[in-house]
Amino acid sequence: MRKYIEAYPPIFSRIIFSGYRVDVLLKKTALVCGVGGLGAVVAEILARTGLGKIIIVDRDVVGPENFNRLGFTAKDVGRPKAEAVGKRLLAIRNGPDVPEKFRLEVEAYHADVLEMPNLWKLVAKSDLVFTCFDNLEARLEVNRQAVMLGKPLFDGGTSLNGLRGTVRTVIPGKTPCLRCYNPPDTFISQEEPTRGPGRCDASLATTMTIVACLQVDQAFKYVLGYGRLAPLIVISLEEGVNVIPYYDVKRRPGCEDCGRL
Repeated sequence: MRKYIEAYPPIFSRIIFSGYRVDVLLKKTALVCGVGGLGAVVAEILARTGLGKIIIVDRDVVGPENFNRLGFTAKDVGRPKAEAVGKRLLAIRNGPDVPEKFRLEVEAYHADVLEMPNLWKLVAKSDLVFTCFDNLEARLEVNRQAVMLGKPLFDGGTSLNGLRGTVRTVIPGKTPCLRCYNPPDTFISQEEPTRGPGRCDASLATTMTIVACLQVDQAFKYVLGYGRLAPLIVISLEEGVNVIPYYDVKRRPGCEDCGRL
């Protein structure tokens, strides 16, 4: 055991004791869509625990209003969030004591997923897909492509008042996809301004961090095969955590995205 631990750089020494297979994680690529309050934490956890490659997509730039959450500082103001998070991840992971084979690779795109004709290529080369948006239309577009390409998706979101959140795990053909929860008529009353850059409701670092951690935990359960996946987890700072098992959620018959799987 000692020789096994010594084969890894110090950043992974204590992770190994938890039973996490860093050697497995090093071979995986994750796509993180949206790196605001949720996505920045998701990406950082992935970097610290051994993912080999992280692809980041976000359309926004950093502003002072982002400082109440984790991942950004004053020096990042005005920079694309994808760029700022990408540089932070490399600084965390790729220290001077980390050999090349353990180093992190990052791709960062300052872009809107709704305007990326080649988004499917990023989904296709990823093993894990995370959606961390405050925009329903964006998360449904990524969901559509993940389901089409058979990629597991781990979605996180928070409530308008910042006190509640949800984590939804999508395993194509096995669990409900995000479209199952949101049929097309969802958009009948949706106003276009909700797509505006930087538009966001209340956000708390506490809720954001809990949701992000549970997103990553679901992904690691999927990749490493420990514990039991939950298709839906509901978090409330007022009432606690409610884990919804498989038998309590069903795929929607005729779903436009996963109905044929």
